Amino acid sequence: MRSAISALAGLALAGSFAFAQPSDGRLKIIHETATLRVAYRTDSRPFSYVDAQGRPVGYTIELCERIARSLEAQLNVGLTIKWVPVDERTRFDAIVNDTADMECGSTTVSLSRMKIVDFSSVVFADSTGILVKSGKELFTFDNMAGKNIGVIAGTTNARAIRSEAASFRAWRIRAETLRASTISNRS
Repeated sequence: MRSAISALAGLALAGSFAFAQPSDGRLKIIHETATLRVAYRTDSRPFSYVDAQGRPVGYTIELCERIARSLEAQLNVGLTIKWVPVDERTRFDAIVNDTADMECGSTTVSLSRMKIVDFSSVVFADSTGILVKSGKELFTFDNMAGKNIGVIAGTTNARAIRSEAASFRAWRIRAETLRASTISNRS
């Protein structure tokens, strides 16, 4: 089951395979039930979220719909997509516990996550940054001392910000210690 995401995405990206009979495992179940269960984030704009009508929409939602169309052609069956709402805490459980066949969201690939689920090829690359109001003179972590930084708990971005802040504090303490020892050694 761990290879479901990669298998489905790989099949969709591979193009025009011709299947006389569907494979064993997840693809066989999808074929037999004519249903693709897709976990999606309800709050991960612009990747995966719910529109005003309550429908899943976004960049990765469109990719998953394309995967569904590709699977329909490859399995020669019309598929119904069953949307399974998840959040940053439940998205991996949905795959591991067989509640969903794949997840469409903004999940970052990491070594620890690769131990529990498989990933498709990267579909979007980004980095973590901090957005501040213009004119506030907040250019470094030193400027951020005493300020609140809003992050989504449990995400790789939250860990990156905490790590960067901790690294900066450690660097600043080492730099201050070095300056102090250099100054005291010159007396």
